[in-house]
Amino acid sequence: MKKLFLFALLGSLTQLNAQSVASFPASLQLTPEKSNFEKTSSYADVMQFLQTIKSMSQHIHIGSIGKSTLGKDIPYAVLANPAVSTPEEARKSGKPVVYIQGNIHGGEVEGKEVSMMLMRDILLGNLSHLLNHQIIVFVPIYNTDGNDMFAKGLRPSQENSPLETGIRENGQGLDLNRDGIKMETPETRAMVSNILNSWDPQMVVDLHTTNGTWHGYDLTWAPGYLSAGEPGPYHYTNSTILPFITDKVKRKMIYCLAPLVISIPEKAGR
Repeated sequence: MKKLFLFALLGSLTQLNAQSVASFPASLQLTPEKSNFEKTSSYADVMQFLQTIKSMSQHIHIGSIGKSTLGKDIPYAVLANPAVSTPEEARKSGKPVVYIQGNIHGGEVEGKEVSMMLMRDILLGNLSHLLNHQIIVFVPIYNTDGNDMFAKGLRPSQENSPLETGIRENGQGLDLNRDGIKMETPETRAMVSNILNSWDPQMVVDLHTTNGTWHGYDLTWAPGYLSAGEPGPYHYTNSTILPFITDKVKRKMIYCLAPLVISIPEKAGR
């Protein structure tokens, strides 16, 4: 189990562990990296990245979980060593499946970009060991329609946001993050049917960005909110998983920043 938790830790430390962008082919450089992080990737940019990295590694399978409201394929990528392309192959491997989803809100672009950075580091960089004990399924751009409705000033209170981002809603004008029960959108139905029910992930990482809210500390991760249903997973996440990750992140930061004099608050990262 600790090996599985280590994935979440390393995902949080991508910036500390990742190779320099210059060490990868120019064709894998992302839109924010090419624009001093003033722009974010379009749907076409993400699709091009996936096809390019697929041609460079035998440990990735690319597919579509379904169509968006406006008819775009919602891409997914399965990273595994040895490679797998179906849920049946994943189950036969005996390895746990981790599902990472980005861009459920089109304006929250950071999860989309870091998903591609992490894929790049795993397949071609120094994080290949993450595939030793798990299979990782990525949907980097879940809200394909909202992502491309670019406009300026949509996230005025969010520090370091790109100059232009997409919108929160999907092509129907609905919030995908409020559709888990009613399932009115094709995106939700596709994700539930072709990811959750099919791949049956043991861990789900849903990547958001705080929308300009202010905290007394950096809000890096949070558990699901306990409002109904079985409380066991919530308490296990909040009492076991997150303290474990918090401790490891602190230790990693101290190791990486050893030449500096630093003070890490007890609640950092929570």
